[in-house]
Amino acid sequence: MDARRLGRIRLCASPMAEPPISNLGFDPILCMPTLEEFSTQLLKRGCTIKSLLLDQSFSAGIGNWLADEILYHSKVHPEQPARSLDNDTVKAIWESIVYVCQTAVACNADHNQFPDHWLFPHRWVRTMHKPLRR
Repeated sequence: MDARRLGRIRLCASPMAEPPISNLGFDPILCMPTLEEFSTQLLKRGCTIKSLLLDQSFSAGIGNWLADEILYHSKVHPEQPARSLDNDTVKAIWESIVYVCQTAVACNADHNQFPDHWLFPHRWVRTMHKPLRR
């Protein structure tokens, strides 16, 4: 038996004003904060940068592969503490969030359309092309 609950439906009068939606962070496509706002929020946090990107209360919708792609383009190690980043690195992450998310949307999240210089198309090459065991 799989005990995971992967989704829920909730009916409410004002979803944007009520939890859990009101607890979500910025949406990188719909309401990306300015670099200054982003920097202020990021530099307050003591967790690793990858953990912060995955935290839905910080940035809604960034999952594991997007976080990896963003950090790859930013040239930032996933375990670097967020508050230890310098201004140039914070700017690189901010720019990479915009670039990666907009490109993924433009490609309709079809991995076959992602640029070849991205990490994603090369991520699971061994497992995607591994012959089935009989």
